[in-house]
Amino acid sequence: MTFRRWIYIAGGLFLAGLFLGTLLPAGAIAEELSIFDELAGDAASLSETGLLIFILISNFTAFLTAFFFSPLLLIVPAASLLLNGAVISVVGQLVLEDQSIIFLIAGLVPHGIIEIPAYILAMAAALSFGFAVLRGLFKPEYRGQVMPEAKTNLRRLGIALTLLIPAALIESFITPFFLGLVG
Repeated sequence: MTFRRWIYIAGGLFLAGLFLGTLLPAGAIAEELSIFDELAGDAASLSETGLLIFILISNFTAFLTAFFFSPLLLIVPAASLLLNGAVISVVGQLVLEDQSIIFLIAGLVPHGIIEIPAYILAMAAALSFGFAVLRGLFKPEYRGQVMPEAKTNLRRLGIALTLLIPAALIESFITPFFLGLVG
């Protein structure tokens, strides 16, 4: 399967998560989102540089975890895509209860314009890698393709991880500025 199809699959799963999140009442998973409140409280007490490091570590960990656990039936990257899409929708609903759409856009777009494509690229690489490993396990004629696929997808993951750096810089330094302007 071409990598473009993995991008479409990852993007489709993310969009499905966004859609599923709109079907949930905002308060339906409020308890589950409380962990984000705790993280936000911890992050709010950090300096801008501390926030940058926190965001990078969190995102790097999520990308690497999805990639290396993807051979477990592709569950981790697929669940990550659905869950993150749903969380964005639900959090968006919660923000809109107290703030304007401009505030929501100011909070998502500056860094999201880089972070979301990087995320979809990383999850597509994870799905592609996991599929190659599973195919090699069950069909001996594909075993020789596992290592080349792993190397190619590790390069794609490296690109996604690199894109997280400007996204985290924007999220740490520019997004708060925009939120301050509109909030």
